[in-house]
Amino acid sequence: MDGQRNILRSIVIAVPAVTALYVFANIAYMTVLTSEEMVNTPAVAVTFGERVLGSFAFVIPLGVALSTFGCALCLQFGTTR
Repeated sequence: MDGQRNILRSIVIAVPAVTALYVFANIAYMTVLTSEEMVNTPAVAVTFGERVLGSFAFVIPLGVALSTFGCALCLQFGTTR
């Protein structure tokens, strides 16, 4: 119920967690794909998914779509309050 403490805690936890996820995702891309493949592909994550996940590569664009939809819902709920 303590708003200041909870907001500070969420920032201290969320910012490093998201930063770590982005760094690890980029390390995974660089481990699996060559530099030339990353430069020439229109979507690095999709190419990565095709290489690593095979027939389950649809999970990558699906995750992006769900994340975008979730962000839009959060913005809508926050705006209406």
